[in-house]
Amino acid sequence: MASLVEAHVIRSSAAAVFVFGLGLSISAPALAQAQGPMRTIEVGGVAGINSFTLAGLGDTTAHSRTAFYAGVAAQLPLPGGWFVEPQAIYTGKGVSTRSMYLIWPVDNVIRLDYVAFPVLVGRRFGGRLQERLYAGPELEFNLNCEIGSTIVGNPNVPMTSTCTEVGLVMHRIDLGVTGGGGVAFAFGRGTLSLEARFTAGVTSISSVKTVRNQGFGVGVGYTISPSRF
Repeated sequence: MASLVEAHVIRSSAAAVFVFGLGLSISAPALAQAQGPMRTIEVGGVAGINSFTLAGLGDTTAHSRTAFYAGVAAQLPLPGGWFVEPQAIYTGKGVSTRSMYLIWPVDNVIRLDYVAFPVLVGRRFGGRLQERLYAGPELEFNLNCEIGSTIVGNPNVPMTSTCTEVGLVMHRIDLGVTGGGGVAFAFGRGTLSLEARFTAGVTSISSVKTVRNQGFGVGVGYTISPSRF
């Protein structure tokens, strides 16, 4: 089984790249910043759902793996509605594929776990309900890589291997870019935000084949000024 999965991974390629649109209008006139959220430095958390694949994989059966992300964030307001938002998050990525073992189809899932450090630079528009657009680099460190395989129709025979065991050598460090946007508004004592983001790797995550992490996420964030604690 291990050699089967290894051969499948080396042959495979990404079939589809998820494309999403951010329906953000930036035509509304800007209101006074004192009316909106985030007038001072705020800290808090972010969390959401990821849908990721591996660009460059090469298998028409490949489709995205759904996981989650969660972590902490700090929002630093700048003049003119600009802001900087460094984050430290756990994020799950990977891809799902299907191969054959003798006469049986096999579902394979490559599970990748990262701790990521995006530094987002963006701008806010509006007053109490603010629209946000942002982008920035993202440095990631791989925590775990494993492959789970299950014979279709026989779920009692699963197999899990590390990527190293099947000969898939993964780089520990990955570099990507993230862009997205959403809305933010005052909620309770802090600021609640709803967001959608797209992340694309700019370096290959494997020394065996050139493949890059790529996917999108949707989530929420909540921050509050330390002076309000």
